[in-house]
Amino acid sequence: MPIPLIYRPKDGCKQNCLVLIPGLSEKKELVKNDIIHLPLNTLPDKFLKDMSADKKVIDWELGYAMTIHTSQGMTLKAPQNVWDIDENLACDNLIYLAVGRVEYLSQLIRVETPPLPPEIVQEIEKAKKKRRLEHELRPFIQEKLIGYMGQDKEKGHEFDLTVDYILTLKCIQKDRCTLCLIEIKFKWDQPGDISQWTVDRIHNSLGHIKGNKMPSKKYYTDSEKKKNIYTIVNLKNSIIELERDVTKIHLNLKTIAREIYHLYNDIVPEDFEKMLRSDIDEMPG
Repeated sequence: MPIPLIYRPKDGCKQNCLVLIPGLSEKKELVKNDIIHLPLNTLPDKFLKDMSADKKVIDWELGYAMTIHTSQGMTLKAPQNVWDIDENLACDNLIYLAVGRVEYLSQLIRVETPPLPPEIVQEIEKAKKKRRLEHELRPFIQEKLIGYMGQDKEKGHEFDLTVDYILTLKCIQKDRCTLCLIEIKFKWDQPGDISQWTVDRIHNSLGHIKGNKMPSKKYYTDSEKKKNIYTIVNLKNSIIELERDVTKIHLNLKTIAREIYHLYNDIVPEDFEKMLRSDIDEMPG
């Protein structure tokens, strides 16, 4: 079965010259990104090993496709495959980079894949919307982090929070306050909005660092309010744990009862059970 090999010399000057074809004694005039097809069983083992090595040691690679950067600026003569797998390129109007030049316009054919399934399209649109929203939120998050960094610098505290880290927490907590689970605002119009997000430190003796923070509402920055809400949250967590323990006990009791029932059926003969029941029925009163 023939496989495509693409010629990519380590020395860029090795263009338009006779090149020895792998596994053959034949030479052909090649330029960078020319593709030839050769049977796999004709290629030497050393050639295949060198081609798959981490460090480039030969002038050949598997030529199933050319990337945008390797084809940019090349005048393509032989048929080539140029794949665009990054949907961001289409959004950024960079798709034209896929092909640098062709000798004639008729040589350029654009082939598009069949439409994606609706559920995949929906996931892509959802991801795009999330990326756009995060891009809009970055200035708001950065401004607040700069303020926290200034506070920590004045107090000699460490600071290591980043915008990406806050966005990750935002995603994990689904835009909800750690304390009251109410949705918080990462973008707001009114200064001092108590629903806007803030980085609430767990230990005030430490700076704004990873592991010592939890995104919450600005309302809870007051120490007394924070203390009260901590009490409520801890009580709620205790109730949840108690419910889990009760459920486990109930399930364990059902399991024990089921095992006793099966054990009884295995040990006690059926005739003995009938005899026992008849004796009980004949007992007076």
